Amino acid sequence: MQTGQPFTVTTAPDPTGTNVTARPDRIREGSLPSDHRDPTHWFDPSAFVRLTCPCFGNSGRNILRAPGFANIDFGLARDFLFHERLRLQVRAEAFNLFNHPNFGLPAMQVGSPGVAIIGSVVNPERQIQAAMKLYF
Repeated sequence: MQTGQPFTVTTAPDPTGTNVTARPDRIREGSLPSDHRDPTHWFDPSAFVRLTCPCFGNSGRNILRAPGFANIDFGLARDFLFHERLRLQVRAEAFNLFNHPNFGLPAMQVGSPGVAIIGSVVNPERQIQAAMKLYF
């Protein structure tokens, strides 16, 4: 389990003309309470204003956090000994056992149509596999 990755809200085009990642002006707290966040609305984009002058915005770097990451992998294995030199291993493994969605970073560019929307996951859905191996 991990906490969410920090990210920076940006704006385009760069109003300063210095070819750096431009940040908007921040007029209030941009994060939402946990019961108001979901993948379709992760942060409050109205808390950030695009710049109209050739200046740098006052929004800080890495001020918001993306969703956290929770993953449980599980495996079982059993060895059966048939003879001195003959052994059979049976195993089963499950990745992302509880099929928990772990979402990626939201769209961070103020003014873009999908701002604050998360459109990706960072790990695949549950995967289960079984295997047998004969040692001789």
